[in-house]
Formats: sequence, structure tokens, C-alpha cells
Amino acid sequence: MACRFDVAGVGSWRISVDRGQVTVKESPERADLALLLPEGLLLEIVSGKKNLLPAIMRGEVVVDGDMAYAPALLRLLRSRAATVERQIGN
Repeated sequence: MACRFDVAGVGSWRISVDRGQVTVKESPERADLALLLPEGLLLEIVSGKKNLLPAIMRGEVVVDGDMAYAPALLRLLRSRAATVERQIGN
């Protein structure tokens, strides 16, 4: 599974999971699910201050790809929020 966060004017971060190994890297590489959102919202989501699904439903996030990956992405963000936040924040 691979998901990508595209932040307008800032860059793209790809989170991939392969056999339990999570990798976060700055990359515009193709992903199963891509999310376009503002930088502030991304930081709020990875820090746990905001929830991804309501942000999508409010239209704050543009989705490209298979939404079936969204629940897995949410679980990943909740379980590894500090690691993901640290890597995206750099």
C-alpha cells in the first residue's frame, strides 16, 4: 500500500507499507491513494489534531485514487503519528 500527500507549493510525501515496514519519503511517485491538501491541515492530521475523513467530507482534501486505502492510512497515522510527523516536518 502506498499513499501520497500532495501539499500545494510545498511538495509531496509518500507513505508506503510493505510487509509491516513503513517508509515515509519526500516523493511525487505514484501511490494507490493521493491526497491534495494545505500544509497546515496535513500537519494537523498527522499530529492527531484533526481527522482525515471529516476533512475529506468537508472538501478540504482532494482525493485521487482508491478510497478503500483510507481506513488503513488512518490506522497508520494514528499508530505512527510521531514518526510520520517528524519525517514530514523535516
